[in-house]
Amino acid sequence: MQGITSTTFTAAPRREKPGLALAVAVERPPDGDEWLHEIKYDGYRLAIVLDSGSVTILTRSGLEWTDRFPHIAAAAARLGTDDVLLDGEAVAIAPDGRPDFSLLQAVLAQQADAPLLYQAFDLLRLGSRDLRRLPLEERKAALSRLLEAGDPVLRFSGQLDQRGGEVFEHACRLGIEGIVSKRKGSPYQAGRSGDWLKSVCLQTGDFVVIGFSEPQGSRNALGALLLAERDAGGKELKFVGRVGTGFSEEQLRRLLHLLEPLARERSPLSERLTAAERRGVTWVEPVLVVEVSHSGRTGQGRLRHARFRYLREDKPAAEASSSGNRPGKALGTMETTMSRNDTTQGSQTATVAGVTLSNPQRVMYAGQGITKLELAEYYEAVGEEQLRWLRDRPLALVRCPEGEQSSCFYQKHPGTSFAAHVPRIDIEEKAGEVEQYMLVREATDVIALVQAGVLEIHAWGSTAANLEQPDLLVFDLDPDEAVPYARLKQHARQLRDLLNSIGLTAFPRATGGKGIHLVVPIEPDTDFAQAKEFSKAVATELARQHPDQLTVNMSKAKRKGRVFIDYLRNGRGATAITNWSTRARPGAPVAVPVSWSELSGLHSSARWKPDSALRRLRSLKNDPWAGFEEARRSLQKVVAP
Repeated sequence: MQGITSTTFTAAPRREKPGLALAVAVERPPDGDEWLHEIKYDGYRLAIVLDSGSVTILTRSGLEWTDRFPHIAAAAARLGTDDVLLDGEAVAIAPDGRPDFSLLQAVLAQQADAPLLYQAFDLLRLGSRDLRRLPLEERKAALSRLLEAGDPVLRFSGQLDQRGGEVFEHACRLGIEGIVSKRKGSPYQAGRSGDWLKSVCLQTGDFVVIGFSEPQGSRNALGALLLAERDAGGKELKFVGRVGTGFSEEQLRRLLHLLEPLARERSPLSERLTAAERRGVTWVEPVLVVEVSHSGRTGQGRLRHARFRYLREDKPAAEASSSGNRPGKALGTMETTMSRNDTTQGSQTATVAGVTLSNPQRVMYAGQGITKLELAEYYEAVGEEQLRWLRDRPLALVRCPEGEQSSCFYQKHPGTSFAAHVPRIDIEEKAGEVEQYMLVREATDVIALVQAGVLEIHAWGSTAANLEQPDLLVFDLDPDEAVPYARLKQHARQLRDLLNSIGLTAFPRATGGKGIHLVVPIEPDTDFAQAKEFSKAVATELARQHPDQLTVNMSKAKRKGRVFIDYLRNGRGATAITNWSTRARPGAPVAVPVSWSELSGLHSSARWKPDSALRRLRSLKNDPWAGFEEARRSLQKVVAP
């Protein structure tokens, strides 16, 4: 773009992880005179480092992205000073003047053209001076002077001294993501502190209740409400997800009292939900309407951060359509409380989605500074989308109670390590002994796993309802270290084509590690032995076609320079990493479902971290695994002569 490339400047000789300040989520911004307020930009948080005139752009986790933002780096090089550390946000500006994260991603993928700006809101170093200990106002004043030349790419992010509530309401009316409130006179502190508070605007909408799930754990009455809205014509109901938070005990009891007489045998939806989405649901006549707050929708149209507000007794179900969404107030999903015992170090607790976290500030990924609280907030945010692929499947977990940097271990059976409300299932193992395994059904169950230090969630290829009949196959392409990623992607396409030739459809997953998974939906009409034998035959055939590049021998010595096609994940009791799960590896990578077109442009299966994975999910226009349910085929028919 504009003739500038990443080679226009030289990367800084040293890489600095700046330790950026992070904001604590609150329901409402503070109104006192001791606060100033800034726009919360919908972009990428970046630090700009100038060292001896050289420019480095770093993400919050320390990744170098200088080559991704050449214009911003060029503008920083024009500042006329040799030593600077800036904190700010890279944003793309939509035609209506608002920051647009989806547009930013499209520009970076060279799929769109729009102005990219850097909104600088703090100055941590200038020349030989470290400014972190200076009061906020002095740092902002120094930043304003530094940027006073008015470069069109580097913008000074100003502040407002009005009451926080007024600023916030105005931001929400303008369609801005929210605001960040900062305490006047405060120094710059890495990590989360009470000096920076974020308030995120929500939308609210009226939705028809079409069913409810059973209560889990200590909850009574019901677990979650299943919601739908009328299509544009007002005739058909479209599923929009569940809401399982925001209720009082009295509201739960009253809702159950109203819903039980409305029970019906069949779903009122014209569309067919997945088996996991239907499991444990009591369908009801679609006559009750509830108001729900949310922070937008996933690419599949599901509500994000859905929170119950109240029953709309004044509104008929026929009026609950997608046009009824409206701007709301604030996102308040997390509350933090301090223990009464002030003499006990590290006694802080936090509550996410109703689950209490002990030691919420414990760092689970040292390299990125990701805390247990941040991890829980990530899993709450991916919530229903993750549960699409995870709900009601027996689990195997990787636990790292002290974080990825400490000792980790594999755990299949819950024992006493997990909260009692996490669902269990009894499974007979090979020796004839019956052991308990864990399941998850609601987002609260996943948060409970985080509380126990779980960093990886692996699942069976079957659900509790059809335990002995898998409903998917997983082919794990596991490369030797010497195999380039481009060749790995080539083999993934070869395997896809082979599966297509026999009537099966494969969906790719970036595993968060070295490899690529191909996930194949099947009808649950075969047992694990048959599924494993079939997948072995497919893997063996592809390895026969490319004997110098592929192998089905798991021996490390036999796969030098080759890719191991691991079909063993299709045996009974075997598991595979699930979509949107983090990995217990340096860098905090996440396993992410991708489309085949996305895979073509991917350079690593560890491309996404929790923050970028969540941003990706929020910005998706289309489901990368669209048609997964429709692609199910019977293995019995595929292998029939």
